[in-house]
Amino acid sequence: MVKKSGQDKEKQRKTRRRIDRELPPIGTTLRAKFRGQEFTADVVRSGADPTKRAIRFGQQEYRSMTGAAIAITGHAVNGWRFWHAD
Repeated sequence: MVKKSGQDKEKQRKTRRRIDRELPPIGTTLRAKFRGQEFTADVVRSGADPTKRAIRFGQQEYRSMTGAAIAITGHAVNGWRFWHAD
């Protein structure tokens, strides 16, 4: 068994940090297919914080594409892979 140095462990921690991705521009329509059904959502200005963007799916706003995708699938999913922009 090979022991990892302190530098290796620090490098590993840094790569695990959350990647902060910016949502597509306001007005973008997102489309997805799940279990044979088509879904659409729109990128809008956030009602909670007008300086930010949100995903509107149905009557709900989500802070991330992943949050909106989970609302559809009911389980963990990568929103960036789930949605396709028009």
